[in-house]
Amino acid sequence: MVDDLDLRVLALYQTSTRRTLREIAARTGVSLSTVSERLQRLRSEGVVASEPAVLDRAAIGLPILAFIRIVMSAPEVERTSVADLCAMAEILECHCITGEYSYLLKVCCCSTHALEGLITRIKSVPGVDRCETMISLSAVKESTNLPIASARETGQASFADDEQRPPSPPEERPSGSAHPPRHPEGHSR
Repeated sequence: MVDDLDLRVLALYQTSTRRTLREIAARTGVSLSTVSERLQRLRSEGVVASEPAVLDRAAIGLPILAFIRIVMSAPEVERTSVADLCAMAEILECHCITGEYSYLLKVCCCSTHALEGLITRIKSVPGVDRCETMISLSAVKESTNLPIASARETGQASFADDEQRPPSPPEERPSGSAHPPRHPEGHSR
């Protein structure tokens, strides 16, 4: 069972796993040994699913994961509207996308009732014309691991030794074969 102190420790820990246990103890008002024991227990229970701290949403009371596609109809207020959306704590990610919709939101909530309230708040943001929500029934894959080999292929990553080096990239496409991204009418950046 995760209690309030666990949640306070986790809130600090997940923002930077390089934060010292002493700093977490000072900011939560408990002893260093208490923080250490809590984190050890939370790791053993799987609440801290991996390092850096990737929290199990269900274990801390946020089992509902959904994706919401929204269409913005007022380019003149889009920047402010997106800032308003990003200020909502339940919105984990906000992606500007191509196609019929303007943005894709990844959200989590404690219940479908809370999700319904979030959707109502999203719809009330000026410039949000419509939205479509898809609730995730289960996650087939979730990862925070970045594709380092892909970055290496484009020359963006360096490797300490050849054992980490990925295989040579496949032949490149002929020049001009890549398609630029498409932006819907009225969609501003």
